[in-house]
Amino acid sequence: MRTLHLSQDFPNKFHPYMGIFIKQLLDCISDNKIQIEVVSPKPYTIPLKIFPYWNFSFIPRTKDFGKYIVHCPRYIYPIPKKIFYPITSYSYTFFVGRYIEKNIKTPDLIHAHYPYLEGHLAIKLGKIWKIPVITSLQGTIMKKVIWSSKIIKKNVINTLDNSECVFCISKDIKDICIKLGVSEEKIEIVPNGINKKIFHPMDRDFARKTVDIEFDEKIVLYVGSNMPMKGVEYLLKAALSLLEKNKNLIFIFIGSGFEKMSRMHSNIKVIGAIGHEKIPFWLNSADLLVLPSLSEGRPNILLEAMACKTPILTTNVGGIPEIVKNNYNGILIPPKRSDLIAENISMILEDNDLRKKIGENGLRFIKKNDLYWEEIAKKVMKIYRKIGE
Repeated sequence: MRTLHLSQDFPNKFHPYMGIFIKQLLDCISDNKIQIEVVSPKPYTIPLKIFPYWNFSFIPRTKDFGKYIVHCPRYIYPIPKKIFYPITSYSYTFFVGRYIEKNIKTPDLIHAHYPYLEGHLAIKLGKIWKIPVITSLQGTIMKKVIWSSKIIKKNVINTLDNSECVFCISKDIKDICIKLGVSEEKIEIVPNGINKKIFHPMDRDFARKTVDIEFDEKIVLYVGSNMPMKGVEYLLKAALSLLEKNKNLIFIFIGSGFEKMSRMHSNIKVIGAIGHEKIPFWLNSADLLVLPSLSEGRPNILLEAMACKTPILTTNVGGIPEIVKNNYNGILIPPKRSDLIAENISMILEDNDLRKKIGENGLRFIKKNDLYWEEIAKKVMKIYRKIGE
Protein backbone atom coordinates (compact mmCIF):
# COMPACT_ATOMS: atom_id res chain seq x y z
CA MET A 1 0.00 0.00 0.00
CA ARG A 2 1.25 3.48 -0.94
CA THR A 3 0.49 6.27 1.53
CA LEU A 4 1.06 10.02 1.24
CA HIS A 5 1.53 12.01 4.45
CA LEU A 6 1.08 15.77 4.70
CA SER A 7 2.61 17.56 7.68
CA GLN A 8 4.31 20.94 7.98
CA ASP A 9 5.80 19.67 11.23
CA PHE A 10 8.62 17.20 10.70
CA PRO A 11 12.08 17.08 12.33
CA ASN A 12 14.86 19.01 10.62
CA LYS A 13 18.31 20.23 11.65
CA PHE A 14 16.94 23.54 12.92
CA HIS A 15 13.92 22.09 14.70
CA PRO A 16 14.85 18.52 15.72
CA TYR A 17 11.81 18.08 17.98
CA MET A 18 9.20 19.50 15.58
CA GLY A 19 6.68 16.81 14.65
CA ILE A 20 8.81 14.08 16.20
CA PHE A 21 5.70 12.09 17.11
CA ILE A 22 4.72 11.97 13.43
CA LYS A 23 8.15 10.69 12.44
CA GLN A 24 8.07 8.03 15.18
CA LEU A 25 4.70 6.75 13.96
CA LEU A 26 5.87 6.66 10.34
CA ASP A 27 9.08 4.87 11.28
CA CYS A 28 7.04 2.08 12.88
CA ILE A 29 4.59 1.91 9.98
CA SER A 30 7.37 1.74 7.40
CA ASP A 31 8.86 -1.21 9.27
CA ASN A 32 5.71 -3.11 8.29
CA LYS A 33 6.10 -2.76 4.52
CA ILE A 34 3.69 0.12 3.99
CA GLN A 35 5.20 2.52 1.45
CA ILE A 36 5.43 6.09 2.72
CA GLU A 37 6.09 9.43 1.11
CA VAL A 38 6.06 12.59 3.22
CA VAL A 39 5.38 16.15 2.11
CA SER A 40 6.44 18.70 4.73
CA PRO A 41 6.14 22.15 3.09
CA LYS A 42 8.08 25.21 4.22
CA PRO A 43 7.45 28.91 3.58
CA TYR A 44 9.46 30.83 1.01
CA THR A 45 11.94 32.79 3.12
CA ILE A 46 14.86 35.19 2.82
CA PRO A 47 18.03 33.68 4.37
CA LEU A 48 18.77 36.61 6.67
CA LYS A 49 18.22 36.48 10.43
CA ILE A 50 16.15 39.66 10.43
CA PHE A 51 13.37 37.85 8.55
CA PRO A 52 10.87 35.37 10.05
CA TYR A 53 11.59 31.66 9.45
CA TRP A 54 14.92 32.62 7.81
CA ASN A 55 16.55 29.26 8.55
CA PHE A 56 13.89 27.41 6.53
CA SER A 57 15.83 28.59 3.46
CA PHE A 58 18.55 26.07 4.30
CA ILE A 59 16.25 23.05 4.54
CA PRO A 60 16.75 20.89 1.41
CA ARG A 61 13.83 20.36 -0.97
CA THR A 62 14.06 16.59 -0.45
CA LYS A 63 15.74 14.40 2.13
CA ASP A 64 16.13 10.65 2.26
CA PHE A 65 15.28 9.34 5.75
CA GLY A 66 16.21 5.82 4.72
CA LYS A 67 12.76 4.31 5.04
CA TYR A 68 11.05 7.10 3.08
CA ILE A 69 11.60 10.40 1.29
CA VAL A 70 10.55 13.72 2.80
CA HIS A 71 9.69 16.50 0.35
CA CYS A 72 9.85 20.14 1.47
CA PRO A 73 8.29 22.23 -1.31
CA ARG A 74 7.91 25.99 -0.75
CA TYR A 75 4.77 28.09 -0.61
CA ILE A 76 3.98 31.72 0.15
CA TYR A 77 3.27 32.23 3.85
CA PRO A 78 1.81 35.74 4.21
CA ILE A 79 2.63 37.67 7.37
CA PRO A 80 1.66 38.91 9.85
CA LYS A 81 0.08 35.58 10.76
CA LYS A 82 -2.59 37.22 12.92
CA ILE A 83 -4.12 38.81 9.84
CA PHE A 84 -3.37 36.43 6.98
CA TYR A 85 -3.39 32.93 8.50
CA PRO A 86 -7.07 32.30 7.61
CA ILE A 87 -6.23 32.59 3.90
CA THR A 88 -2.86 30.85 4.00
CA SER A 89 -4.52 27.54 3.05
CA TYR A 90 -5.13 28.87 -0.47
CA SER A 91 -1.43 29.57 -1.01
CA TYR A 92 -0.53 26.21 0.58
CA THR A 93 -3.01 24.32 -1.57
CA PHE A 94 -1.92 26.01 -4.81
CA PHE A 95 1.88 25.73 -4.49
CA VAL A 96 2.12 22.44 -2.61
CA GLY A 97 -0.66 20.86 -4.65
CA ARG A 98 1.11 21.74 -7.88
CA TYR A 99 4.34 20.20 -6.56
CA ILE A 100 2.60 16.99 -5.49
CA GLU A 101 0.81 16.51 -8.79
CA LYS A 102 4.15 16.83 -10.63
CA ASN A 103 6.36 14.78 -8.31
CA ILE A 104 4.29 12.23 -6.39
CA LYS A 105 2.73 9.09 -7.81
CA THR A 106 -0.92 8.53 -6.98
CA PRO A 107 -1.11 6.82 -3.57
CA ASP A 108 -3.80 4.54 -2.18
CA LEU A 109 -4.48 6.83 0.75
CA ILE A 110 -3.67 10.33 2.04
CA HIS A 111 -3.05 11.04 5.71
CA ALA A 112 -3.25 14.74 6.65
CA HIS A 113 -1.63 15.05 10.07
CA TYR A 114 -3.37 18.39 10.68
CA PRO A 115 -6.77 19.57 9.41
CA TYR A 116 -5.39 23.04 8.61
CA LEU A 117 -3.45 23.72 6.39
CA GLU A 118 -2.84 20.10 5.34
CA GLY A 119 -6.47 18.99 5.38
CA HIS A 120 -7.66 21.48 2.79
CA LEU A 121 -5.16 20.16 0.23
CA ALA A 122 -5.66 16.52 1.21
CA ILE A 123 -9.40 16.69 0.51
CA LYS A 124 -8.77 18.33 -2.87
CA LEU A 125 -6.21 15.68 -3.86
CA GLY A 126 -8.46 12.91 -2.56
CA LYS A 127 -11.23 14.04 -4.89
CA ILE A 128 -8.86 14.35 -7.87
CA TRP A 129 -7.32 10.92 -7.29
CA LYS A 130 -10.54 9.35 -5.96
CA ILE A 131 -8.83 7.97 -2.87
CA PRO A 132 -9.72 8.17 0.85
CA VAL A 133 -8.33 10.78 3.26
CA ILE A 134 -7.54 10.37 6.95
CA THR A 135 -7.17 13.52 9.06
CA SER A 136 -5.44 13.63 12.45
CA LEU A 137 -6.34 16.08 15.21
CA GLN A 138 -3.94 17.23 17.90
CA GLY A 139 -4.83 19.58 20.73
CA THR A 140 -3.93 23.11 19.63
CA ILE A 141 -5.83 23.18 16.35
CA MET A 142 -9.10 22.09 17.96
CA LYS A 143 -8.82 24.11 21.16
CA LYS A 144 -7.49 27.40 19.85
CA VAL A 145 -6.89 27.83 16.13
CA ILE A 146 -10.33 26.97 14.72
CA TRP A 147 -12.04 29.39 17.08
CA SER A 148 -9.77 32.25 15.98
CA SER A 149 -11.41 32.63 12.57
CA LYS A 150 -14.71 31.74 10.93
CA ILE A 151 -12.80 30.96 7.73
CA ILE A 152 -10.48 28.48 9.49
CA LYS A 153 -13.38 26.88 11.35
CA LYS A 154 -15.34 26.41 8.12
CA ASN A 155 -12.23 25.00 6.42
CA VAL A 156 -11.58 22.52 9.24
CA ILE A 157 -15.21 21.36 9.40
CA ASN A 158 -15.21 20.80 5.64
CA THR A 159 -12.00 18.75 5.95
CA LEU A 160 -13.44 16.59 8.73
CA ASP A 161 -16.76 16.09 6.93
CA ASN A 162 -14.97 14.89 3.78
CA SER A 163 -12.43 12.67 5.54
CA GLU A 164 -13.02 8.95 5.47
CA CYS A 165 -11.67 8.68 9.02
CA VAL A 166 -10.69 11.17 11.73
CA PHE A 167 -7.95 10.36 14.24
CA CYS A 168 -8.37 12.13 17.59
CA ILE A 169 -5.49 12.20 20.04
CA SER A 170 -7.84 12.05 23.04
CA LYS A 171 -11.46 11.62 24.09
CA ASP A 172 -11.51 15.33 24.87
CA ILE A 173 -10.71 16.15 21.22
CA LYS A 174 -13.25 13.55 20.06
CA ASP A 175 -15.96 15.32 22.06
CA ILE A 176 -15.08 18.62 20.37
CA CYS A 177 -15.35 16.93 16.95
CA ILE A 178 -18.78 15.55 17.72
CA LYS A 179 -19.96 19.00 18.83
CA LEU A 180 -18.78 20.31 15.46
CA GLY A 181 -21.06 17.79 13.76
CA VAL A 182 -18.54 15.10 12.82
CA SER A 183 -20.06 11.61 12.72
CA GLU A 184 -18.91 9.59 15.72
CA GLU A 185 -18.77 6.48 13.53
CA LYS A 186 -15.73 7.71 11.63
CA ILE A 187 -13.79 8.96 14.66
CA GLU A 188 -10.97 6.85 16.06
CA ILE A 189 -9.00 7.72 19.20
CA VAL A 190 -5.35 7.27 18.23
CA PRO A 191 -2.99 8.56 20.94
CA ASN A 192 0.67 9.29 20.48
CA GLY A 193 3.07 6.68 21.76
CA ILE A 194 6.45 6.24 23.40
CA ASN A 195 9.71 5.14 21.85
CA LYS A 196 10.60 2.42 24.35
CA LYS A 197 14.11 2.10 22.96
CA ILE A 198 15.08 5.48 24.42
CA PHE A 199 12.41 6.33 27.03
CA HIS A 200 13.00 4.09 30.01
CA PRO A 201 14.26 4.42 33.60
CA MET A 202 18.00 5.04 34.10
CA ASP A 203 20.30 5.44 37.04
CA ARG A 204 20.03 9.11 38.07
CA ASP A 205 23.76 9.62 38.53
CA PHE A 206 24.44 8.13 35.09
CA ALA A 207 21.77 10.35 33.52
CA ARG A 208 23.13 13.49 35.19
CA LYS A 209 26.67 12.66 34.17
CA THR A 210 25.49 12.18 30.56
CA VAL A 211 23.97 15.66 30.42
CA ASP A 212 26.92 17.11 32.35
CA ILE A 213 25.10 18.05 35.55
CA GLU A 214 27.56 18.26 38.45
CA PHE A 215 25.28 19.55 41.20
CA ASP A 216 23.31 17.49 43.72
CA GLU A 217 20.37 19.86 44.13
CA LYS A 218 16.76 18.94 43.44
CA ILE A 219 15.88 19.49 39.78
CA VAL A 220 12.49 20.71 38.55
CA LEU A 221 12.21 20.29 34.78
CA TYR A 222 10.03 21.85 32.08
CA VAL A 223 10.17 20.58 28.49
CA GLY A 224 8.28 22.34 25.71
CA SER A 225 7.80 25.69 24.03
CA ASN A 226 7.20 29.09 25.59
CA MET A 227 3.78 29.54 24.01
CA PRO A 228 1.18 31.32 26.21
CA MET A 229 -1.05 28.22 26.28
CA LYS A 230 1.74 26.28 28.02
CA GLY A 231 1.36 28.43 31.15
CA VAL A 232 5.10 28.88 31.62
CA GLU A 233 4.59 32.30 33.23
CA TYR A 234 2.87 30.62 36.18
CA LEU A 235 5.70 28.13 36.62
CA LEU A 236 8.25 30.95 36.46
CA LYS A 237 6.40 32.94 39.13
CA ALA A 238 6.30 29.85 41.34
CA ALA A 239 10.01 29.20 40.72
CA LEU A 240 11.04 32.72 41.72
CA SER A 241 8.90 32.45 44.84
CA LEU A 242 10.48 29.14 45.87
CA LEU A 243 14.02 30.29 45.12
CA GLU A 244 13.67 33.17 47.57
CA LYS A 245 13.57 30.60 50.37
CA ASN A 246 15.33 27.55 48.94
CA LYS A 247 18.69 27.79 47.22
CA ASN A 248 18.91 24.01 46.77
CA LEU A 249 16.47 23.97 43.86
CA ILE A 250 17.38 24.12 40.18
CA PHE A 251 14.72 24.92 37.57
CA ILE A 252 15.66 23.75 34.07
CA PHE A 253 13.77 24.86 30.94
CA ILE A 254 14.27 22.87 27.74
CA GLY A 255 12.86 24.33 24.54
CA SER A 256 12.83 27.56 22.58
CA GLY A 257 11.88 31.04 23.76
CA PHE A 258 13.39 30.96 27.27
CA GLU A 259 16.57 32.98 26.66
CA LYS A 260 15.66 35.84 29.03
CA MET A 261 14.76 33.54 31.93
CA SER A 262 18.33 32.59 32.78
CA ARG A 263 19.00 36.23 33.71
CA MET A 264 16.28 36.19 36.36
CA HIS A 265 18.06 33.88 38.82
CA SER A 266 21.26 31.86 38.90
CA ASN A 267 19.25 28.70 39.71
CA ILE A 268 17.13 29.02 36.57
CA LYS A 269 18.92 27.20 33.76
CA VAL A 270 17.93 27.40 30.09
CA ILE A 271 19.05 24.55 27.85
CA GLY A 272 17.27 25.54 24.64
CA ALA A 273 16.00 23.18 21.95
CA ILE A 274 17.72 19.78 21.90
CA GLY A 275 17.44 16.52 19.99
CA HIS A 276 14.64 14.21 21.03
CA GLU A 277 17.06 11.41 21.86
CA LYS A 278 18.55 13.58 24.64
CA ILE A 279 15.23 14.19 26.43
CA PRO A 280 15.27 10.85 28.34
CA PHE A 281 18.56 11.76 30.05
CA TRP A 282 17.09 15.02 31.31
CA LEU A 283 13.90 13.31 32.46
CA ASN A 284 15.91 10.73 34.38
CA SER A 285 18.04 13.52 35.87
CA ALA A 286 15.01 15.41 37.18
CA ASP A 287 13.23 14.98 40.50
CA LEU A 288 10.02 16.40 39.04
CA LEU A 289 8.55 17.38 35.66
CA VAL A 290 6.10 20.30 35.69
CA LEU A 291 3.69 21.01 32.82
CA PRO A 292 1.51 24.03 33.79
CA SER A 293 -0.57 24.14 30.58
CA LEU A 294 -3.73 26.21 30.16
CA SER A 295 -4.90 24.04 27.25
CA GLU A 296 -3.72 20.66 25.94
CA GLY A 297 -4.60 17.69 23.80
CA ARG A 298 -2.67 14.73 25.17
CA PRO A 299 0.92 15.94 25.72
CA ASN A 300 3.52 13.34 24.92
CA ILE A 301 6.06 14.73 27.35
CA LEU A 302 3.89 13.43 30.20
CA LEU A 303 3.90 9.92 28.73
CA GLU A 304 7.65 10.14 28.15
CA ALA A 305 8.15 11.19 31.77
CA MET A 306 6.05 8.25 32.97
CA ALA A 307 8.12 5.87 30.86
CA CYS A 308 11.21 7.20 32.69
CA LYS A 309 9.49 6.97 36.12
CA THR A 310 9.81 10.75 36.51
CA PRO A 311 7.17 12.24 38.87
CA ILE A 312 4.70 14.67 37.27
CA LEU A 313 2.95 17.86 38.37
CA THR A 314 0.51 19.16 35.77
CA THR A 315 -2.84 20.87 35.22
CA ASN A 316 -6.31 19.42 34.98
CA VAL A 317 -7.02 20.59 31.40
CA GLY A 318 -7.88 19.02 28.04
CA GLY A 319 -6.90 15.38 27.64
CA ILE A 320 -4.44 15.39 30.55
CA PRO A 321 -6.91 13.80 33.06
CA GLU A 322 -7.26 10.90 30.62
CA ILE A 323 -3.65 9.90 31.27
CA VAL A 324 -2.85 11.39 34.69
CA LYS A 325 -4.81 10.25 37.72
CA ASN A 326 -4.37 12.57 40.70
CA ASN A 327 -2.12 11.21 43.44
CA TYR A 328 -1.60 7.99 41.47
CA ASN A 329 0.72 8.62 38.49
CA GLY A 330 0.90 12.40 38.90
CA ILE A 331 -0.45 15.40 40.75
CA LEU A 332 -3.21 17.45 39.10
CA ILE A 333 -3.95 21.08 39.92
CA PRO A 334 -6.12 23.81 38.33
CA PRO A 335 -4.44 26.03 35.69
CA LYS A 336 -3.20 29.59 36.31
CA ARG A 337 -2.35 28.91 39.96
CA SER A 338 1.25 29.83 40.70
CA ASP A 339 0.58 29.40 44.40
CA LEU A 340 -0.51 25.78 43.92
CA ILE A 341 2.44 25.07 41.63
CA ALA A 342 4.86 26.30 44.30
CA GLU A 343 3.02 24.51 47.11
CA ASN A 344 2.95 21.18 45.28
CA ILE A 345 6.55 21.39 44.09
CA SER A 346 7.61 21.74 47.72
CA MET A 347 5.31 18.95 48.85
CA ILE A 348 6.44 16.48 46.18
CA LEU A 349 10.15 17.19 46.58
CA GLU A 350 9.96 16.71 50.34
CA ASP A 351 8.12 13.37 50.09
CA ASN A 352 10.45 10.66 48.74
CA ASP A 353 7.79 7.95 49.10
CA LEU A 354 5.27 9.97 47.07
CA ARG A 355 7.79 10.60 44.28
CA LYS A 356 8.64 6.91 44.15
CA LYS A 357 4.97 5.91 44.08
CA ILE A 358 4.09 8.37 41.30
CA GLY A 359 7.09 7.29 39.23
CA GLU A 360 6.38 3.58 39.52
CA ASN A 361 2.68 4.03 38.78
CA GLY A 362 3.52 6.14 35.74
CA LEU A 363 5.56 3.35 34.18
CA ARG A 364 2.87 0.86 35.17
CA PHE A 365 0.26 2.99 33.34
CA ILE A 366 2.37 3.06 30.15
CA LYS A 367 2.84 -0.71 30.12
CA LYS A 368 -0.76 -1.54 31.04
CA ASN A 369 -2.14 0.58 28.18
CA ASP A 370 0.49 -0.46 25.59
CA LEU A 371 1.38 3.17 24.90
CA TYR A 372 4.37 2.30 22.73
CA TRP A 373 4.65 3.31 19.10
CA GLU A 374 4.78 -0.28 17.89
CA GLU A 375 1.28 -0.89 19.32
CA ILE A 376 -0.11 2.44 18.09
CA ALA A 377 1.25 1.66 14.61
CA LYS A 378 -0.61 -1.67 14.53
CA LYS A 379 -3.91 0.11 15.10
CA VAL A 380 -3.13 2.73 12.45
CA MET A 381 -2.12 0.13 9.86
CA LYS A 382 -5.31 -1.84 10.49
CA ILE A 383 -7.34 1.29 9.73
CA TYR A 384 -5.22 2.06 6.65
CA ARG A 385 -5.89 -1.37 5.21
CA LYS A 386 -9.57 -1.21 6.05
CA ILE A 387 -10.23 2.03 4.16
CA GLY A 388 -7.40 2.07 1.62
CA GLU A 389 -7.56 -1.31 -0.04
